Amino acid sequence: KIELATEGAGSSAYSVYNAIVLSGNRAQRRRNIELNLLRKCLTEGEDVEVYMKGRDQWAPAVMYGDQRKLAASGPGYSIQVLREDRPVISNVPANLVRRRFEVGTVVKVY
Repeated sequence: KIELATEGAGSSAYSVYNAIVLSGNRAQRRRNIELNLLRKCLTEGEDVEVYMKGRDQWAPAVMYGDQRKLAASGPGYSIQVLREDRPVISNVPANLVRRRFEVGTVVKVY
């Protein structure tokens, strides 16, 4: 659940969001989230990149499985790294996963 809130007054007012994040049977309230920190949910089969700490680089990957069902089993995403003989990696933190766009893809930015 996400709700819009306004902070400040007059010409210095700006919009932020309050959210209730559900993970399994737990709910956490987050307040004053700026729009640039929200992103659309990643879905099964979506092209992404995952940050490989040991290599200090981003690797191409795809989202693996229904992320909403997997969220109940633990924090983080399940992904399959491409171009490598690797099994599915589970519980990858959100800050290590980003969307991947092929060259020439039209992207909507707000």
